[in-house]
Amino acid sequence: MAVYQVSPTKWTNRPPSEQQKKSGLSGPYIISDEMPATEQVNGVWYTSKRQYRAAGRRLGLTEVGDQNLNRKPKAYTPLSREACRDIVERSIAQWRAGWRPR
Repeated sequence: MAVYQVSPTKWTNRPPSEQQKKSGLSGPYIISDEMPATEQVNGVWYTSKRQYRAAGRRLGLTEVGDQNLNRKPKAYTPLSREACRDIVERSIAQWRAGWRPR
């Protein structure tokens, strides 16, 4: 039995009618491999995302936004009451001396 997706959260056993189809595309959620001609640092122009990325990897480049960087959260060290008071007093003294943050 075939199952059809009507919307992102709804499914049905009935095939979609021609009126229900929103697009003439065979796969509306497919991202194309084609892109405008783009030059890699090796001087070659690419129109395929796959070839462009492969050339970048061969050259040892990192594609920005392509990697999931697992950064460690910064350690939180609470300040003592005296340290906070010192920071506030120093800031007030700088303000009175005419220093303004940009």
